[in-house]
Amino acid sequence: MKIIISIVAIMILGYLLQFVMPWWSIALATMVVTYILNKNYWVSFIVGFFAVLLLWGGFALLRDLANESLLSAQVGDLLQGLPTIALIALTGIIGGLVGGLSGLVGHSARELI
Repeated sequence: MKIIISIVAIMILGYLLQFVMPWWSIALATMVVTYILNKNYWVSFIVGFFAVLLLWGGFALLRDLANESLLSAQVGDLLQGLPTIALIALTGIIGGLVGGLSGLVGHSARELI
C-alpha cells in the first residue's frame, strides 16, 4: 500500500512542480517522497522509476496523440528511423532512470540524517 501511495505522490508532486520549474523538478519530487515514505533502497529505486516512467511516458503519449505523431515522426527520422512507440518508450525509460536514481538519493539522505 505504501508503494502505491509513494508512486501516486511522486506523480502528483512531479506534475505540479513541472508547471513552475524545469524538467529536473521531477527529481526533487522523487527525493522528497522517498525521503519521507520509503525505508528500503530497492523500493525507493523501483517507486521512483515506475512513477516517472508512467508520468513521462504518459505525457509523451498524450502529446504524440494530440499532434497526430507529426513531431515524433520527425524526431524518429533524426534518430535513424526510430518508430514512434520506441521514442515514447525511450522517453519513459530515461525519465524512469532519473526518478529511480533520485529515489536512491532521497533514501540515502534519510539514512544520512
